Amino acid sequence: MNHLFINCLKIFLFYFIIKMLCLQQKNYNAHIICVLHIFVKQFIVFVKIYLWFLGKILKNVVGVIRKDIEIMINVNDFKTGMTISYEGNLYQVLEFQHVKPGKGAAFVRTKYKNIITGATREESFNPNDRYPKAHIETKKMQYLYSDGELYYFMDNETFDQIPLHLDQVEEALKFTRENDEVTVKFYKGAPFMVESAQFVDLVITDTEPGFAGNTAQGATKPATVETGFTLQVPLFINEGER
Repeated sequence: MNHLFINCLKIFLFYFIIKMLCLQQKNYNAHIICVLHIFVKQFIVFVKIYLWFLGKILKNVVGVIRKDIEIMINVNDFKTGMTISYEGNLYQVLEFQHVKPGKGAAFVRTKYKNIITGATREESFNPNDRYPKAHIETKKMQYLYSDGELYYFMDNETFDQIPLHLDQVEEALKFTRENDEVTVKFYKGAPFMVESAQFVDLVITDTEPGFAGNTAQGATKPATVETGFTLQVPLFINEGER
């Protein structure tokens, strides 16, 4: 974009110099030719600028259209980890098996998980059925604060903030402090789930005293971390540790 404006500036400068030379030499025919030449060059530059802006607009429009188009997935093409929209919910395929019984039609036995609730189900699908593929977008965001009802997250790139409800963030908040970075998942532009970082470093704020050498196999005790979540830890862990 910058080089187009620089070229335009060069053309105007060139026109000014030639005009002065032509006037000094009283060569009016050359002056007219010069003006026409400069006009053509200006026209070409502005056409390039116009096409550049038009290309940007079309690119954005095409991107929006692609997001709105549903890609249909044939049951025969199910793969582990694939996400689909089924009965108004979002599901992830966990396992699948193509079955061809001696009698009756073939089917695909599938185990899948509700992405939002975590509930799993098993069901047999007709291999010729088709379902919309659910395109899940993820974005790194920063957890800011809660006003008691909503939980606010900020986009690290645009600094836009979005409010989310407790049922969308409850699991993530067990291991997330204010200003921590999390992963927010979007479906069709709407956020629906928050995931905490895979590894976190939290301080134990409350637990029964432990003692060195207490390493009884499998023995644990409850401990509360700085987010307020209570989990099980080995017996030798003390308050203040991470």
